[in-house]
Amino acid sequence: MTSADGIWPKTLEKLATEKASQDAVGEALQKYHWPVTKMIEQSPIGPKGLSPYEILTLHYKASDLICSGTFYTPKTRSLHEWLKMGFSGDLFCPNPMRVKQGINMDGNPSERCRDNVGRRKFIVYECDDTSLDFDAKASLIKCLWDKTGANLRMVVHSGGKSLHAFFDASENEEMNWQLMSLAMKYGGDADMYRPEQQSRLPNAFRRSKETGKYLFDANGNKIRQTCLYLDPQ
Repeated sequence: MTSADGIWPKTLEKLATEKASQDAVGEALQKYHWPVTKMIEQSPIGPKGLSPYEILTLHYKASDLICSGTFYTPKTRSLHEWLKMGFSGDLFCPNPMRVKQGINMDGNPSERCRDNVGRRKFIVYECDDTSLDFDAKASLIKCLWDKTGANLRMVVHSGGKSLHAFFDASENEEMNWQLMSLAMKYGGDADMYRPEQQSRLPNAFRRSKETGKYLFDANGNKIRQTCLYLDPQ
């Protein structure tokens, strides 16, 4: 384990599938048609106009420890503390932390490492295959949703090339392993299986990984990581 109090092993079990099956992806796209416009129409709650904090309050308790920030500056605070200070970055860890600080793999204190992550709350499917348009990526989310029966709670456009789909995690880690293994078959990113992995903060403005500064589109507008689908628990 990462420490005496940690709940995660340093090495995770290898997923059953490590790369996308083009045959499976092709079959899924033939069977499932869920364009982004339909996804937005079918969202139980219209997330447009909601702040990142307002969205997270639908999924987390005020006392939950949420790690958020930019790529190089993660901070762990309770959701209530984030309300008072405001989110300062574009990333967050979907799984709440068990303590504010742990010891990372290099033996150093860290506010985002495997050691201080709590139990899984979400399994995140991220597809960033540039050969697929966003309607195709949305359709693969629908396929995974249908095949697993897992609750789909949120879909966030990264502001770049991917969609992030948040599925309820199971209390049974074997079930989470099976879901993520299937997600890999449909082009998922294996990094999202790491409990400490960050995802895009919904409705936040995207920042540069290297500098932490805001990114802008061709019209000079800040790029937003738009929440497209939202289903509260």
